[in-house]
Amino acid sequence: MPQGQEPRGPAVEDVPGAFGFHGGLPYLHDAADRVRLYPEAAVRIDADYAPVPDGLAPAFGTNDAGARLALRRLRLGLSGEVSHTAAFTAELEMGGLPIGQTPYVGSLTRRWVPADVNQGVFPAEVSMTGTVSRSLNFTVGQFAAPFSLSNRTPESATTFLERPLAIRGFVVPYDRVLGAMTWGELSDRAFAYEVGVFSGGTGQTVDPNDVDAMGRVFVRPFTRLGRGVFFELAQIGLSARAGLRDPSRDVGDLPSLATGQGFVLWQPGHVDGSGRVIRALPSGPQRAVGGELRLPVRTPTRAVFDLRAEAYVVQSDTREAVSGFEATSLRLGMLSGLSWYVSLDWWACFIPGFDQLVTGEPGISRPPSLDDKRIAVPKGALEASVTAGGVNANYDASSRWGSVDPREPAGAITVYQLGGAVQYLFGTNLRAIVEYMAYLAPDSGNAAETAVVVPDNLPRTNGATGGGHVAHEVGLRFAAGF
Repeated sequence: MPQGQEPRGPAVEDVPGAFGFHGGLPYLHDAADRVRLYPEAAVRIDADYAPVPDGLAPAFGTNDAGARLALRRLRLGLSGEVSHTAAFTAELEMGGLPIGQTPYVGSLTRRWVPADVNQGVFPAEVSMTGTVSRSLNFTVGQFAAPFSLSNRTPESATTFLERPLAIRGFVVPYDRVLGAMTWGELSDRAFAYEVGVFSGGTGQTVDPNDVDAMGRVFVRPFTRLGRGVFFELAQIGLSARAGLRDPSRDVGDLPSLATGQGFVLWQPGHVDGSGRVIRALPSGPQRAVGGELRLPVRTPTRAVFDLRAEAYVVQSDTREAVSGFEATSLRLGMLSGLSWYVSLDWWACFIPGFDQLVTGEPGISRPPSLDDKRIAVPKGALEASVTAGGVNANYDASSRWGSVDPREPAGAITVYQLGGAVQYLFGTNLRAIVEYMAYLAPDSGNAAETAVVVPDNLPRTNGATGGGHVAHEVGLRFAAGF
């Protein structure tokens, strides 16, 4: 059989016994193969280091900075198929909440807000899927929002310790949403779509006044033109989101913007000239649109280069309210801007007859199935990656308010992310990653230009401020799962 899109892993008829491993993932099924079960478990242990200025006020959460060893994520779950027409997934997770999200309470709001297991146990994914055909499926529950290639890539397959700042901090701050969608794909994924209606934030009920319609489509125009990674898997896609937030309700602050280890670069609020805590809340129309590009190229040595890029325009209407009086709006505003990233991965796979990346196809979240021939053969691989991205945005309400805190009044939000990582996968189930990231805020320290700060701009206990512009972070992760 020629190399190419088929086969990726063992076919179901080649999988022996009522239980075992398929592409490194455990399975069980009955004698008639009507019910299949896939137990899941994953653990992520991180060693982090971010330089911290001396003498910071304890209220900023400095215990979560510096050098730390953390249980970043623990996940347990069970997925299954019934009669080849229905599927389900139920996963519980510790440590999976968005990074950097904390209610704004004034100038001493926490600045280090990492996600770790001390935050409790939460549903990661709870969903049910019905299948009419490969091109028509229906999923309901809580799952990864169908917006952007990055957000639809399973966490176990991400290149870096966290998703790009441009995506998780600005474009899809609520990576998992509650709702319903229909999705499907044509042969060899030459075309795929995902579209649905969802709640306005993680864990919320779907209220008609706080709802998002969103979707993603992509095409692979060269799938039928040749064999090899480049011709088959090069793709271009589009994502769009439109929603509403009820202006009479407190639906929570605008999302914060934070580094991968949880330092909050921008907070959605300020203190006005009268000392009142002013919160910025989404209100009215919420919009985002943009696209993705992926170009994988295989070298003569069978190593793979995978170029990925995404760019989105976001525009969210807002309102400001005094803390404790959220039902009364002071003024309206808008959060808007461009969010983008580019990443390049080099994979030394060296797997004869296997053209897919070891962790699977980026941007594909599907219920597990023994029928999936695209599951990778569990062999080791080395990956080296670099990334660059940024958020170039503006919050136009904050710049028109007087403020006790000189760091808060300006409306510009300009942050760039640069970094690289190396990871080694010991088959499908074990991996180790070392990473360096730098977050650049070129106007930090200038209150007339930006509301973004980095650690050196934080007020010290003696009231002095620094003039830094870059936040450095180094991370190491050991991950295991099946």
